[in-house]
Amino acid sequence: MSPAYSDLLDAYASHLLIERRLAKATIESYKREARLFLQSLDKEIEDVDASDIEAYISKRGNGLCPRTVSRIQTSLASFFRYIQDEDIRPDNPDLLVMKTKVSRPMIKAMDYDDVDKLLDSIKGEDPLSIRDRTLFELIYSCGLRISEAASLKLSDLDLRQASLRVIGKGDKERRVPIGQVAMERLDQYLRYSRPLLKPKCSSLFIGRRGNKLTRAEIWKRFSQIREACGVNAKVHTLRHSYATHMLRGGADLRVVQELLGHSDLRTTQIYTHVDNDDLKREFLKHHPLSKERKDD
Repeated sequence: MSPAYSDLLDAYASHLLIERRLAKATIESYKREARLFLQSLDKEIEDVDASDIEAYISKRGNGLCPRTVSRIQTSLASFFRYIQDEDIRPDNPDLLVMKTKVSRPMIKAMDYDDVDKLLDSIKGEDPLSIRDRTLFELIYSCGLRISEAASLKLSDLDLRQASLRVIGKGDKERRVPIGQVAMERLDQYLRYSRPLLKPKCSSLFIGRRGNKLTRAEIWKRFSQIREACGVNAKVHTLRHSYATHMLRGGADLRVVQELLGHSDLRTTQIYTHVDNDDLKREFLKHHPLSKERKDD
């Protein structure tokens, strides 16, 4: 590969990190795909047209599943947007490429009763039980990823403003309000439970030996809780439920995007389809002309 292309890829990676603030793994994936594409060319990037991109995708995606092919296309689309934005060429040939359609991932969210059932099943006044109730209450209240919850520090809490500083994917920072119930749990945890665990670090959530509670430990504890109460869910389902319940309650889509830390609004829009399913169920149940109602 020519030095000019190597410099181009480095600049592209910097753009993904600084401007788009993507996660490290995503940046590496996008850069790798752009490099493979450039290595496949027998012409300059300025002369590439849609047929060249389609030929590359056809060869590169041979034998791969549609979702993987779609990821390849997404990577190239990002690269060519950058090429155009940097005036390396005035047009974007990728816009003329037919994209592989893949079904959206099914987002599973708990209903309100199941959330209450799961959280209320965490009983006990011992330090670990109080910690667990606070932890999962906060994940649901703030729509946190498990990695974000594990990374929280005491300094991330603003108890006066009832808000939380969260560092998400790509080190993207956001501030999320904390609900009243979660605030009450935090107060109990910080006053009585955490000191008894004899903290050895600044992490908000700690284990029985005072060290940072890891992602694996959070996942294991949640699995024990869900099995005991009979609720079919994962830790991430609490985040899905947060988003779904916010939208169902009338929250603006872009507000939910900011609260979740999504870089792309299309990611947040997945949750609107969950609500559409709810609407369809209600229609079938109550509308006088729906088949389900007519068959009653």
